[in-house]
Amino acid sequence: MTIMNSSLAMAIAKATFECCVRAQEKNRSLHNINLDAVVFQVLAQEQSSTNAPVKYWSSYGVEGTTAHTHQMDLSDLRESNGQIDVWCAGIEGKPDDHIRVVTEIGTNPINGIDRVPSVRISFDYENLAFALFKVGNKIVLNPEYGVRVSAAEDKFEIVQECT
Repeated sequence: MTIMNSSLAMAIAKATFECCVRAQEKNRSLHNINLDAVVFQVLAQEQSSTNAPVKYWSSYGVEGTTAHTHQMDLSDLRESNGQIDVWCAGIEGKPDDHIRVVTEIGTNPINGIDRVPSVRISFDYENLAFALFKVGNKIVLNPEYGVRVSAAEDKFEIVQECT
């Protein structure tokens, strides 16, 4: 009998639930969910995750600079599912003060066939904002459903619409 800690058990339960939700969103049968793959992914993430306190990039190497204000976590999931997952959040834990970036190989949104390098940016750990796809000499921006992209002068604003 294997005994696992409660945080690992919760991570597996959460990943399984998220997998079921994604399957339902795509109208796929729940019978086809590979629970072994879900558990393997969670275990790989637990083993390859590195959380570290960080501060503003130009503060490093300068005496008398501020303390660490944020934290970053890097999960190398290349072996289990071909992704690298990075999130950055304030140490104080403000709910809106974090961002998640996942890099992976995605499907070209223009032709729906080719496999291309892609990056997914999320508002938080769960809500996807948009994906970027490297297609030839272009980068294609693909906003998530319910996300509005607007331009003002030389800046873009990406907003999650309330539902």
